[in-house]
Amino acid sequence: MTKKIKWAAIQPLTGGFYIGARNAIGGDAEFILSYKGNNDYKTNENGDITTAGNEYSLTCWLKKQNANVPYYIFDRTMFQNDFDMNTNIYNNDVIVKPNYDDLDLVIAVPVCSGLSMVTSAKDETKMLRNCNMLYITKYTLSVIKPKTYVFENAPTLMGSRGIEIREKLEKLAHDNGYCITYYKTDTILHSNCQRRPRTFIIFVKGTTAIDMDFEDNTIDLTTYLSYIPENATQKINIELSPLNKMLLSYVKNIFGIYWRDLSNKRPLQDIVTKKEYGEFIKFVKNNEELNDVEKTKLIKFITHAEYKKSIGMNFMSTDIYITDNTVPSIQFKNMLSALHPTEDRLFNIRENLHFMGMPHDFELQGNVLKEYNKIGQNVPVKTSEFIISQIINHIKQEKHITDMADNKTIRYIDNIKQEKH
Repeated sequence: MTKKIKWAAIQPLTGGFYIGARNAIGGDAEFILSYKGNNDYKTNENGDITTAGNEYSLTCWLKKQNANVPYYIFDRTMFQNDFDMNTNIYNNDVIVKPNYDDLDLVIAVPVCSGLSMVTSAKDETKMLRNCNMLYITKYTLSVIKPKTYVFENAPTLMGSRGIEIREKLEKLAHDNGYCITYYKTDTILHSNCQRRPRTFIIFVKGTTAIDMDFEDNTIDLTTYLSYIPENATQKINIELSPLNKMLLSYVKNIFGIYWRDLSNKRPLQDIVTKKEYGEFIKFVKNNEELNDVEKTKLIKFITHAEYKKSIGMNFMSTDIYITDNTVPSIQFKNMLSALHPTEDRLFNIRENLHFMGMPHDFELQGNVLKEYNKIGQNVPVKTSEFIISQIINHIKQEKHITDMADNKTIRYIDNIKQEKH
């Protein structure tokens, strides 16, 4: 008789990790546990939803699937700025208590901005942001006590920047009788075309950390886009910024039909590096599509970019990214900059949802053109399916993916380099 997997989700955010787990397991979670505000929404005077919490779109989709998944709330704020390894955590941290008995698996999507490569925050702010991850982990291991627990986070967690956090996670594992596997991978290796390196942290009760297989199944961008059905909804365009409109006009004017062959695929970086910013400024000044205020703003930014480069520094920008066979990590800035491979536009809402592997009947709620940043606060579905399938094999013991003679309590597996330590 096949064992039924009992599982739960904590803070699933937009829902890709949940949906991937649902697909791999073949059924819904016993419950979702999250924070106040993540599933709230606001309406205008006409009753239309204007803004929605991170998880509201997921719970709407689950209702559409006739899945009645209980949703419980932590009685705490999103960022636990008072996290202390020595503080007791009690069951009354949840307003209404779900049943934690005999859970095989808990999944979570903690906030990862504390370890993000793009954050410019100070060290103390980064640590504050990591408290969400540490609190959820401590609560899961010490109160819920599932057989396995997995969460997704930034790729730097496996590097030198993640040492302090890994030490805290490993202490939590040791204190509660768990072993840890760090699994670094990239979405492009899991039936996708999106370059999105991430780390999955897998806790297993016992004395030996779980082993994991490698996977390498890349799909080129044009083929992947062809999988979107004609009747898919929310094919809503995201408008190019004034800067990117000018960059697109400029590179097409300079390079003609070969403009997509730009060497580094980022026109503004290319212009500044080659010291062609004067020519671009002249192009902006002479452009009749812009008003004087827009021209002044663009010229100020271009001058700033040139100055930063001249002193050996990079500059923050969402200038257009010319795609080829892949897309960059789907996050707010890249959704404002990555160009479609054959059309002179950004990828639309449905295409960005598709890059995350979301079902074609999954829809963002609220004012979509204000809420689409939530697409990137997510785990790609196929990546999730692979990770969860490996864990299920371990739980069901259908496949001996752990060498029982190898009593490692901590494993490092890099699917990008196809290496294990």
